Order: sequence, then structure tokens, then C-alpha cells
Amino acid sequence: MSIAGVLHGASIARASCVLYRCKRMLILRKLLDALRPNAYILVAVAVLLTVFLTLSACSGQTVEHSYQALPLQGWRQGDTLVFATYLPDSAACYHLSVGIRHTASFAYRELWLQLLAPASVAVADTLRLPLADERGHWTSRGWGGLYQSRVAVGSFCADSAGVYTFGIVHLMPDTLLQGVNDVGLLVRRAP
Repeated sequence: MSIAGVLHGASIARASCVLYRCKRMLILRKLLDALRPNAYILVAVAVLLTVFLTLSACSGQTVEHSYQALPLQGWRQGDTLVFATYLPDSAACYHLSVGIRHTASFAYRELWLQLLAPASVAVADTLRLPLADERGHWTSRGWGGLYQSRVAVGSFCADSAGVYTFGIVHLMPDTLLQGVNDVGLLVRRAP
């Protein structure tokens, strides 16, 4: 084969490549032209979705959200888990929730807890967390053998800014309650 033949073959390949790119560009242009009437709607939906996700992820309403791990042996009856929470605003009201993480080895359908709160915080002190239905199926969310559940305790208004100390004790008949991994407290500013 001569050099002219190789060059001629190369220019045919180059021309076919250019033609392929032109076809792709033409298809892309037709697609963009078809979307153009809806472009404002698509952009508006994208902007609204971005704003919504940003606001819901970073609401700034959470004041405290922490869990305390329990010993592997179990939670002793009478052992109090203490949560010291700084409430920054004396004029604000707050929502209070208690959460637990438990394993499938937890022996009961529900967990009874006592919430110890400062005298100025008037919320429920005895809490019932239903964890399983009548057939023994866990009602809480979970994965990998660990389940998480939360119960709303109530709302209160702080009488002054400062540190508020909450305690949580289990009220179950076991002297050593097994199957509960973590207990947590969630304090959110009320809207």
C-alpha cells in the first residue's frame, strides 16, 4: 500500500469521525430544542428542590441530640443516664423526645422509662416506648440487628437560659436490662 493510500484512508476515517460528531451534535441540539419550552419549569423545580433540601437539612432547630451507650452487660436498674443540655434562649419553647437503640435480643414488646427533669420543666415523667406489635414484630426502624425508636415527651418553655439536666432511668422489672444499646435525648426549638 502506498503512502497516498494510507493518507487517503486516514482522511476517510477523519471525515467519518467528523460526520459522527456532527450527527451527535444534531441529536443533542434537537433534544435541547425540545426541552427549551420547559426549561424554565425545569430550572424552577431544580431551584425549589435545592432550597427545600438545604432548609430541611440545616434547620437549626436542634439544640441537643445525643445518645449515651450502655454497658454490654446491660442497663442496671436504678442507673441514671444524665444529659446536661444548654438551652440558649430564655424566651423560647422546646420540644423534648427520648430515643433508644435496641437489638433483637430485647425481651419485651415495650420499654418503660422515667424522665427526671428540672422542676421548671413540666413534661411527662413516665414514658412508654412501644417496640413490637402483638405478634412480636419490631415496629421501630432498624438495620443489621439494631433498631431505633423515639417517643415525644412534651413541650416546655425555658424560664431562663442555662444548663438543664435531664436523667433517664428504666422502670422494667429486670435488675440488669439487656438488649438496649443506647439511650438518647433530642431537644428542638419549637417553631
